[in-house]
Amino acid sequence: MSSMKRKWCGLLCMVLMLVSCTSDIEPYGATLKESSGGSGGQGKTSSLSVSPTTVTLSDQGEATAYVTASTDLSWTLADVPSWLSVSPKSGTGNATLSLTASAENPSTEPRTAVITVSSSSLNAQFTVTQPGVHLSVGSTSVSFTASGGTQSLTVTSNTSWSIQNNASSWLRCNTATGKGNATITLSANENTSISENSGELIISGAEKNITVQVSQAGATPTLSVDQTNLSFVANGESKTVSITSNMSWEIESNVSWITCDKTSGTGDATIRLTAAKNTSAAVRNGKLTISGGGKVLTIDVSQAVDTNMPSEDDNLPPKTQSARKR
Repeated sequence: MSSMKRKWCGLLCMVLMLVSCTSDIEPYGATLKESSGGSGGQGKTSSLSVSPTTVTLSDQGEATAYVTASTDLSWTLADVPSWLSVSPKSGTGNATLSLTASAENPSTEPRTAVITVSSSSLNAQFTVTQPGVHLSVGSTSVSFTASGGTQSLTVTSNTSWSIQNNASSWLRCNTATGKGNATITLSANENTSISENSGELIISGAEKNITVQVSQAGATPTLSVDQTNLSFVANGESKTVSITSNMSWEIESNVSWITCDKTSGTGDATIRLTAAKNTSAAVRNGKLTISGGGKVLTIDVSQAVDTNMPSEDDNLPPKTQSARKR
């Protein structure tokens, strides 16, 4: 054999030897094979694989995920963290592994574990991720009409949370604490004032505080009286007027002979008006003005004359009186 032929034969033998010595370990998560056999080069080929190779656990409660291990070998699990429960942890042949988070992730960041399924000579790995805690609300502002009523607020979370109600004088929440997703019912009383109600809810959890602004429209201003005309006797007397209102008001009189026991107030009230004795010889008239919130009401008042009081003619000499009568 020529020298060149011998060199090529030598190189071919070296290549064949390298191929036969290549390790059976394949890339992460792939099927791994193990060969055994006698002198004839024939034997059993074993493998170990897992599917899927990446698992993300649900962020709601203790939901379970599954990984399938496919093998004809005996195997055990390694690198299982304390926050993850895996069953079974060892076995022979194919198996379905159940994965459950045994503890809540206290961080807002996800955490990850790489689990190894090991046999005597083959390994396979899969990655498990547990989401971090989170908290959000459907809206950061809720408004009500003056008549009140209910509104819903959606909370989306995978952890415990609490509500601080800073508008409790007019707003109620059906719960102050919770865990996970929830729909909160907010109930507002009727607002009888013309002033707007406002406040805030602070929802805390998952390392954050979320502020929800709450508001309620004021009522339509109202102002009315049950009487718009009052007549008083000559000797003087007192009468009452009822005011119906949801705001502040004031009373003014354009005559001095009428006095009011109240000149201002807020809301409904009963006012006592007193007329002094009419010592004049003529009927006298006046006006009361009640105003508030841009509204103005008037009450006309009058007082009779004393019919027993001498007229101006009674003080004249008889002849003059007679002449006037003619």
